[in-house]
Amino acid sequence: MKRLLGLTGLTCLCVLTACFYLSEALCIAIAAGALALFLISMLIPSVRKEGTLPVAFITVVLSVVLFMGVTYTKVLPVQEKFNEKTCTVVATQKREVYNSERFYIYELDVDTIDGEKVNTGLTLFTYEHIFSEPYDKLEFTSLLTKSTASELSRGLYLRAFMLFDPEVEIIKPSYKPLMYHIMNLRCKLRTALYMELSPDVAAFSSALFLGEKHSLPLEFKSLLRTCGLSHIVVVSGLHLSIITALMTKYYKRLFKNRFVCAGFIILSIIFFALLTGFGFPVIRSAVMLIIFTVGNLIFRRSDSINSIGAAALIILLFNPYAVGDVGMLLSFSATLGIVVWSNRLSENVLAFFEKFTFMSFDLVNKTVSYFVNIAACSICATLWTLPILILVFGGFSLVTVISNLLVVPFMTVVIVCIALCALTHYISFLPLISDLFAFVVRLYYHYLVFVCEALSKLPFAYIETDKPYFYIWLSLTLMLVAVAYLINTKNAYRITVIFSALILVWGSLAYNLRRESVLTLYVPDTGTALSVVIESSEGHAVLCCGGSIWKLYSLSNVVEDIFKSDRNVLVSTSEENSYVFSENLVNEFDYTSVLLYDNSVEKTGESDAKITYYSRNHTVNLWDKACVELIVSEGSVFEYVTAGDTELLILPEDGDCENLSSTYRNPDIIITHGYVENIGLMSCDTLIIPGDDYLALASAEVCAPIASRVITGTDITYDIKLKR
Repeated sequence: MKRLLGLTGLTCLCVLTACFYLSEALCIAIAAGALALFLISMLIPSVRKEGTLPVAFITVVLSVVLFMGVTYTKVLPVQEKFNEKTCTVVATQKREVYNSERFYIYELDVDTIDGEKVNTGLTLFTYEHIFSEPYDKLEFTSLLTKSTASELSRGLYLRAFMLFDPEVEIIKPSYKPLMYHIMNLRCKLRTALYMELSPDVAAFSSALFLGEKHSLPLEFKSLLRTCGLSHIVVVSGLHLSIITALMTKYYKRLFKNRFVCAGFIILSIIFFALLTGFGFPVIRSAVMLIIFTVGNLIFRRSDSINSIGAAALIILLFNPYAVGDVGMLLSFSATLGIVVWSNRLSENVLAFFEKFTFMSFDLVNKTVSYFVNIAACSICATLWTLPILILVFGGFSLVTVISNLLVVPFMTVVIVCIALCALTHYISFLPLISDLFAFVVRLYYHYLVFVCEALSKLPFAYIETDKPYFYIWLSLTLMLVAVAYLINTKNAYRITVIFSALILVWGSLAYNLRRESVLTLYVPDTGTALSVVIESSEGHAVLCCGGSIWKLYSLSNVVEDIFKSDRNVLVSTSEENSYVFSENLVNEFDYTSVLLYDNSVEKTGESDAKITYYSRNHTVNLWDKACVELIVSEGSVFEYVTAGDTELLILPEDGDCENLSSTYRNPDIIITHGYVENIGLMSCDTLIIPGDDYLALASAEVCAPIASRVITGTDITYDIKLKR
C-alpha cells in the first residue's frame, strides 16, 4: 500500500465531516456497516493481503469512535452543564480580539467556571472594546449559551454576550510566552499597513499578508465571491508557497549546507504560519511544505496525496471538530483537486498548443505554460469544491478562471510589496521606499476591484444554486449527458452543451421575471420580540427589528443573505431591544433610509443625517409595489403594508387591537410575536407567529380562530404574489 497516510487521512476527513453534519444514528449505522465490512474483508485473503479496503473500513470505524468520544467526553458535558446559566468565568485570552462589524469578539481558553476547572473554549461578544491583550486573564459574569458550528471547530464550546458596559476584570500575567511576541509583531505590521494605506486597501493587504480578513467590507467580500477570488484573502497554500519559494532562494544563497538551509526553511514556514493566525488552511499548507522540504533533504520525492492525508490526520487527531470549519474543507478539497487533475489537464491543453509554431520560442512557451497551469488549477479547484460551494454558499462563480488568470499572476509581487511596505514603515530614514511599495499595493487593489466589478456585471457571472431553476437545469443536463453518452458522437455532445446553456438561460430569465411579481417575507425567530424583513427585486426593507440580544444574529444573517445595494429601508418600532437591533444593522449595512420611532420628537420627519425620526402616523413608499403605514397608538406602532392586492398587518406585542381603526382589522396576513390585547377583533387569511417553543405554539393555538391557517416556525419565508 503506497499511500497509507493519504488513504487514512482523507478517509478520516470524509467520515468526520459526515459525523459533524449528519445525525448521530446515521453515523453509528455507518460505523457498524464499516466494521462488518472490515471483518468480511479480513476473511478474504487477496483483499486482506492488498490491505486497502481493510484499512479504509477500520479507519471509518475509528473515526466515528473518535468523534463520538470527543462529543460525549468533552463537548456535551460542558454544554449541558452550563448552557443557559449565568456563571462567573475566569479565562485566558490567547488570541487577538477582532471586530466583525457587529461585535468585538474575544476567543478565550477557560480556566474556571464558578470556581470549577473546565477544559473548554469560550467566545465573548461585546459592543465595547475592553482593551485586553493576548494572554491576559479575564474575569466576568455572564449568561452562557451553546456555540455555533464554526466556533465548535475552533474548540469554543460556549459563548457569552456582554454587550453594554461590560464588567470585566483584567488580570495581567507576570510572564508572556513567545507566541505573545509573535502576535505583537503581527499587530505592529497591521498597524503599519493602516498608517501607510487607506482603510480599504489596508484591510485587503492585512487579509492577503496576515490572514486578517475580518475587517474586509461586506461589499468587497461579495465581489470576490462573485468572481471566485475569495481564496486570495485566505492565507493558505498559494501565500505560503510564495513566501517559502522566496525564502528558499535566499537561504540557498546564504547557506551552503543543505541541512542548515532546510532547517531555516522549516522554521520560516512555522513562523509565517504562526504569524498569520495558524488557521486550518495554513496548517495544511505548512505540513505539506515541511514534508516536501524534508523529502528534498533526504532525496526522496514526497507524494502529494500522502502529504494531504498527513496534514488531515495531524489536524483531526488534535481536533476532530475542525471539519466544522468551511475554510478547512474548501482548502483540502481544492488542493486535492489540483493534485489529482491539474497536471493532466495542463498536459492535454499544452499538447494542443504545441501544434503551433509560436510555441518554439522559449519565452512564449513558458508564458503559455504559466497561464495554462493557473487556468487548470482554477478549474480543478472549482470542480472539487463545487459540492461545498453549492451546499454552504448557495452558488458558484462561472468567471473564476478568467478572474484568476487576470489576478493571480501578480500575487507574488504584491505579497512581497505588502511585506516590505509594512517593514520599511519603521525605517525612518527610508520613507520614500515605503511609499513606493504602498503605491504598488494601491495600484493592484484598484486593478482587482476594476476586474471584479467588470466581471461581476457579465451575464451568469455567478450561479445561485439555492434557486429552483438551478436544480431543474442540473437534472435536465444530466439527462442530456446520459443520452449523449449512449449515442456517443461529437454532435451529440455539442447539442448537449448548447441545450444545457439554453436551459440555464431560460430558467434564469423565467425565475427573474417571476421574482418581479413577488415580494418575499422573512420572519426569523429572534426570541422575545418580532423581526420582519420584506424583499423585492428592487431591494429590501426591515419592517421591524427586535428580540433577544442572544438571537440578534438570526436577523443579521437574513439581511446578509438578501442584501442589495439599492433602496434599502430600516424601520425601527417600539419593540423590546429594537434600538439594539437597529443600531447593529445600521452599522453593518449601508441603508439608504432609516426610520426610528421616538415618542419624544415633536414633529414626525425630524432628521439626523440619513436617520428620520417619527412619533406620529407616517406613510413610507417602499417601492412601486409596496408601501407601509406606520400607525402610532399609545406608544405602540402598528405597521400596515399594502403590496399589490395583498394587505399585511404587523402587530406590536404591547399594542391593543381595540385602538386600531376597523379599516385595518381585516388584512390578508397578520404577523405577531404572540397574543396581543383584543386580537379577537381581528380576522385574516394567514396568521404568522415565529418560533417553535411552548409560548409560540400556545399563542398560535389561542389566536387560531381569527385565521384560516396559522404558520409557525423558526425561519419563516412567505411569498406574496403581485398582480401585474
